[in-house]
Amino acid sequence: YCVTLMAGPAVCLLQSQPVSGRPGMHSTVCKWNHLSGNGVRKVEFTLLGLEPGVHTLSFTLKTTDGIRDILEKTLRVVPEGVRREVNSGGSLDPQGLYGSTRLKVVLKNQMPPNMVPNSAVQRMLAINGELPGDVVTVLTKPDGIQTLIDLPLGVAIAKLDSLFLLTQVY
Repeated sequence: YCVTLMAGPAVCLLQSQPVSGRPGMHSTVCKWNHLSGNGVRKVEFTLLGLEPGVHTLSFTLKTTDGIRDILEKTLRVVPEGVRREVNSGGSLDPQGLYGSTRLKVVLKNQMPPNMVPNSAVQRMLAINGELPGDVVTVLTKPDGIQTLIDLPLGVAIAKLDSLFLLTQVY
């Protein structure tokens, strides 16, 4: 008998070769083994998920008698690490009411260099009107202070400090 494993391009499969007629697919080589009646043997493969998502693995068992059995399994790959939030913001003051005139705010929008490739990233842009009005509204509500306390570390400060807030979650 021999057992082979076939996987797609998002899975790195040790000691595999491209499958002819199936672009992007690769398979291990069929190595024939002998197994006595009622015998059991372990078959091992080494693989590494390269992209997050669900990937199909196809195991094929072949015998010298021409019998063939195929088993398909799914491999779920999730990004490693810890979910992080990065906030950046600033205030626009086109009329100079709160100091010097400010017509432009540059928001940080760079991905971290050690992020898992093809990981999902969410970007949220919040634009608020007059900041003093927002602060007074939050502070005069009965649950306003609790709202600021319940926010993640640094977000309350960002809410109070900025009119524009870009949040990246990765």
